[in-house]
Amino acid sequence: MSDKLVIYHAGVTGEFIGSGYADPDPMEPGNWLIPARAYLEQPPEPGANQSVIRASTGWELVADFRGLIYSIENGSAVQHEELGELPHGFTHHPCPSADHIWTDGQWLLDEAAQVRREQSSARAWRDAEIDSIKWLRERHRDESDLNINHTLTSDQFAELLTYMQSLRDWPQAAEFPVEESRPDAPAWIAEFS
Repeated sequence: MSDKLVIYHAGVTGEFIGSGYADPDPMEPGNWLIPARAYLEQPPEPGANQSVIRASTGWELVADFRGLIYSIENGSAVQHEELGELPHGFTHHPCPSADHIWTDGQWLLDEAAQVRREQSSARAWRDAEIDSIKWLRERHRDESDLNINHTLTSDQFAELLTYMQSLRDWPQAAEFPVEESRPDAPAWIAEFS
């Protein structure tokens, strides 16, 4: 009799959970104590996205996509906790970006959506930039209306207006929305932020 007998354990759901050794039967020499849900036959090696379960006919390989899965409609992640094939409308491949769409079993870049998102982001930056400097223009005009000394020089005011106009014109530029093509603010504006 061998001093060790390898056994293979299944959990309460039938899933293979590991191997171990049977204990010798102290009442019957030569026999082994095999616990419930333990088997002598070795389970097969699971492949990618597979698990091994114990069925009535023996060990079987089943699909296993537990963990995060992704909607093919919008790429949103959902926690999946069941063995078996993926639910309809889901993939186990994460969506690379908001600009990708599920087509023919894979995520493909929707270049038109990418351009729209980049343009929207660039316009949002442009609008925020204009909003952040409008007060300088308004103050200069108020100072003129009140006939008091201007905080900005005439050259600075002209540069400010030119910069604001270049921000308004930027979306019509051929390089829009490339970040490197953003209009450059006059250096002195930083002193007022």
